[in-house]
Amino acid sequence: MSWRRRLITLCLVPCACNAAPRPDARASPPAQLDDLPPLLRPQDPELLSSPGLARAMTLLRSDAGGAAMALEQLQQQFPGHAELASVHAWVLLVMGDAAAAERTAEDLWRLAGSPGVPLQAAGRAPEQASYVLGLALARRERWDEADPWLQRALRAAPGDPALLEAAVRSAFARGDGLAALEPLEGLRLLRPDDPELDRWLARAQLLAGRFSDAEAQYRRLLAREPGSAELWEGAGLAAFRSGTAGEGDAGYRRAAECFAAAAEHEPMNARLRFNRGCALDWARDLEAAERAYREALELHPGYLEAAENLAALLQAQERVPEAVSVLRELLRQPLTAGELSRLSARISALEAVAGTPLGRRLPR
Repeated sequence: MSWRRRLITLCLVPCACNAAPRPDARASPPAQLDDLPPLLRPQDPELLSSPGLARAMTLLRSDAGGAAMALEQLQQQFPGHAELASVHAWVLLVMGDAAAAERTAEDLWRLAGSPGVPLQAAGRAPEQASYVLGLALARRERWDEADPWLQRALRAAPGDPALLEAAVRSAFARGDGLAALEPLEGLRLLRPDDPELDRWLARAQLLAGRFSDAEAQYRRLLAREPGSAELWEGAGLAAFRSGTAGEGDAGYRRAAECFAAAAEHEPMNARLRFNRGCALDWARDLEAAERAYREALELHPGYLEAAENLAALLQAQERVPEAVSVLRELLRQPLTAGELSRLSARISALEAVAGTPLGRRLPR
């Protein structure tokens, strides 16, 4: 059995070699425990006074793999110790083995809920297992699975920065801006000078449907970084969504201006031309929208959404042969089976019933 596979073993039964007396419980806990998340810091006096724990925590600062092996050895002295198992799982995560950390935390969670299992120091085992499980699943980008564990752990440790950041990332991955706002607020209190969190706030507000707030936040960021195409695009998306939410042409015009500014900083980015075309299209500036869609297709000839929107615009102007030509030109590009099917259906619809309006794609 390799050393890594042995690392995830949670020993429950004392063995004959465990005959050495435990250290004096009156000894001071190792100062290196400050390196552990507060929820995972052991409270058992006997474990705290163990030289083996101090050694593992010292190793952790320079050799996470060595710390994991030291903790495995310490489990022979403290069999079935929940606090030690949770520290072990976290160290596995630190050393980059998220899969092993997940398995170890799952074992701890299962054993903590099993009647009659002789776990020691198990009072916080469910919360500690949730902490490591949530972070391990997040590290592996299994966001839907991670979120319930993160939420449970946050109830026990609401100010933990690693949990808060993972909860925000999980919410973003699921497209849930509202779920991102609360942990993001906590994270901003802990890291008030972190400029990345200011960007996250704008993104969360946009995903949450708070379009005016998001646009205002993006513009505050642009005052500091006027050359950021990403921020101009974000402001444009927020303004466009304000338009669709009821503001109308004023929002679309602001969006078009933002996308144009973004394109100045990233002139080869076809998506920015497409997004500007959408904003102009929705603002009924059809001539400018047509130019923007065509610019997007010049930069990216296989841009299906740009071709579809351009074809819909041309059809609305009763320029059906041009619309068909735009879509047929796309058949020269490499397309997936799904894209080819979608494109063929649109061409057939145009050729068969010229008066049937084609649907249009939104900015993205």
